[in-house]
Amino acid sequence: MFCSLQGEGIFAGTPCIFLRLSTCNLKCSWCDTKYTWDWENYDRDREVKEISIEEIVNKILGFSHINHVVITGGEPLLQQDRLVLLLKLLKSKGKKESRFSFHHVEIETNGTIIPINEIIDYVDQWNISPKTSNSNNKERGINLERFYEKSLSF
Repeated sequence: MFCSLQGEGIFAGTPCIFLRLSTCNLKCSWCDTKYTWDWENYDRDREVKEISIEEIVNKILGFSHINHVVITGGEPLLQQDRLVLLLKLLKSKGKKESRFSFHHVEIETNGTIIPINEIIDYVDQWNISPKTSNSNNKERGINLERFYEKSLSF
């Protein structure tokens, strides 16, 4: 978890709290966050810190001057069942314990996984970055068409 400026999309330049999650279902050759999933070349125990949902929410609320949260990865939707709990708690606690009436939440995803119904109402913006054949996933045994034939229409 870290604070920075959003570098992409309509909120470029906005101060944000970034929550970077580990694991990914793709293996893009040009990935700039391989330390979130490439356990052949990175030490998972060194790169990943498991934190309780309550602790994450409290840390986010501790950034009292920022109400914009970006959840990124890896691929965050691999953990969407836990994200529902996190976002539900953030939105409810944020109203009570923060000077903001809400937290704006973005999820950055590769678009291969359809969001579950429970998470949709808690996300204010989806930043979807589909991967193309130049990602070399096919050479690594990953069939992008199989993923995207269902998810992108959603």
